[in-house]
Order: sequence, then structure tokens, then C-alpha cells
Amino acid sequence: MPSNKTMTHVGSVESDTELIVGAEYPESQTSNVEAFLDSAFKQKISLGEDSDIHVKLNGIHKINIKSSDGHLELIYSKKDSTANGYSSVIEIGDKLSKKLIP
Repeated sequence: MPSNKTMTHVGSVESDTELIVGAEYPESQTSNVEAFLDSAFKQKISLGEDSDIHVKLNGIHKINIKSSDGHLELIYSKKDSTANGYSSVIEIGDKLSKKLIP
């Protein structure tokens, strides 16, 4: 079913165990989000309906990407993580926000 979302929101939620960067956006922006993620992760990222994929950032940091129509979550586990990996995920969220919210 097509998304009726017209507003865009990018934010993050953090717990003791994980960092989640989430985005809500019009479905028409999916190709822009995919292109951004392709660049950020240096690999092809396809966001389909109810996608759940695992990728590595800089070949090291494991990220779980969940998506559905107009919705994206980047989930970074703090277990065995580094400050560099954590800050990289925050930076991706900031850049995604700038891309989606001009």
C-alpha cells in the first residue's frame, strides 16, 4: 500500500545497548534515501517493503537496516562497539536529515 506520508522526520533513540537512527519520509523519496545509503555504506542498498538487512560501515561496524514504505531504521549495537563507529552512525543520521530536510 502506498505511503500517504508528506512530512519528513529524522531522529535518534538511544538505550544502554543500541543506537537507532530513524527516518520517516514520503515514499517518493526512497530512491534518494537509497542513493545516500549507497554512498554512506559504499555498497548497493535496496530498501524494499519490510526490508531487514545487515551491512558493515567502513568494513568494520555492523549496522542493521530495517525499512518499510517511507520508514528507515539504522540500528547500531553498542556491544563491542567503538567511539568511531558510534560517531559515524550519528554522522550518517545528521547527513540524512540534511538530505531529506533542506
